[in-house]
Amino acid sequence: MSCRGDDAVTNEEIVFEIERSPATGRAAFRVAVISGDPASATPIVGMIETRIAAPSVGWEIRASGLWADHICEDPLVHWSYGLEAFAIGVDDLADLTESGFGERLPIGWELEFEAGGDAFWATPDRHYLQPGDAHGIMLSKHGDREIAGPATRQHWWGSDPGTAPQPFLAAVQAAIDAIR
Repeated sequence: MSCRGDDAVTNEEIVFEIERSPATGRAAFRVAVISGDPASATPIVGMIETRIAAPSVGWEIRASGLWADHICEDPLVHWSYGLEAFAIGVDDLADLTESGFGERLPIGWELEFEAGGDAFWATPDRHYLQPGDAHGIMLSKHGDREIAGPATRQHWWGSDPGTAPQPFLAAVQAAIDAIR
């Protein structure tokens, strides 16, 4: 899912995804919060965790320094997302994806996604997108703050966790280009 805060206080973009493969027993979780503030000391706060034990049911995942849950409240209408984790603050996307070095920072949220339209197929039979709005509370070392803005939720089938980060990386780069 991606969400963009649309006011001066929350001029940031959130992109996150979870992958689950029951066949391999693995899950992956990726997140990036991109700041639109040019004075930000850490313009990107993110994490990429690809070695997570997949839940047998649902979408709650746990790993060292990570708890996340994704709850379908009403199919194709309403989702709730929770996150408590440690991420890293970096200057650019390459720092997050290549070296993994940065300032260790707490990150979290309690977000709700409300559909604003029908889901539509982005690729035949494998990937759909759904426009909507997200709202909730962002948690960071700077305190809690409300965030609200347009959002897009997507779902796809067929990739193995840890081997297909391209949709996430493309979404993060698009967010960086849009917000800066």
